[in-house]
Amino acid sequence: MTQPTRETWFQEGELIPGRHYVRLRDDYQDLEEKIDYYRRHPAEAKEMVRNANLHTAQFRDEEREALVSLYVLDKYFFLSGQSPTLGLYPPRGM
Repeated sequence: MTQPTRETWFQEGELIPGRHYVRLRDDYQDLEEKIDYYRRHPAEAKEMVRNANLHTAQFRDEEREALVSLYVLDKYFFLSGQSPTLGLYPPRGM
């Protein structure tokens, strides 16, 4: 993939080129070169896949993800003035 330009729930900012993914140029002109390289170096490709899978493993716990979502929504609605906090996170300064 190209260098991530947005941060989403997937935490793209934590991904490291060459460790979690194959970094491609924005115009994809190096795609064939990268494919050829990793065909010749399958152990490196497998290690990158292993690292990427470890990164995504943190998002597979449905109960944890639901709880994190609730915390995010609580904080968003409180900080945007749309509702009082449910008290799910510590107040600022703590």
